[in-house]
Amino acid sequence: MAKQDFKHNFKVDAAIVDTVQFHQDPSALKQLTPPGSFLKLHTLEPLAENSIADFTLYLGFLPIRWIARHKDVNFPQEFTDVQEERPFKSWRHRHCFINHGDSTEVQDEITLEFAPNFPQNLVGRFIWLTLPVLFAYRAWKTKVSIQAVLAMVVAHGYRNVFLPLLQPRMKRNEDASVGVSAV
Repeated sequence: MAKQDFKHNFKVDAAIVDTVQFHQDPSALKQLTPPGSFLKLHTLEPLAENSIADFTLYLGFLPIRWIARHKDVNFPQEFTDVQEERPFKSWRHRHCFINHGDSTEVQDEITLEFAPNFPQNLVGRFIWLTLPVLFAYRAWKTKVSIQAVLAMVVAHGYRNVFLPLLQPRMKRNEDASVGVSAV
């Protein structure tokens, strides 16, 4: 089966260090999960070479277990998550950060192959169809989250304080359920 490519770019009005710090924070996955979705985190290691993200995403009542390993971690320029288990035959998501001084361009590039078996193929195609909406939400949420933290930094004079102020951190290998609702 042929590989599919998806690309999405957006600009964040923040320095690259702040944008990368947001993506390094383990709470970012929760924050970037759209309202109405349910995500159960099994293992969420701090983003580093060979770190693991193991979670179950619920599409309605359908649980989809997803295990990804982070590769090619080269901060502040890029990192890649590579699916190790379900729901696709293959999934490679490259995150690139391009410094524009006071702003950062974020580039997401996904290459995937649908699984050959019927149930996983159907789930994969559903996820594929929702990628434009998912990444539009993620772009908005990234911008809003970073700007909220930067406003707090300016108001209180802090530096080197980031998203842990807004979201409690997930402990390594902690089994937790996260229900995300509209803000």
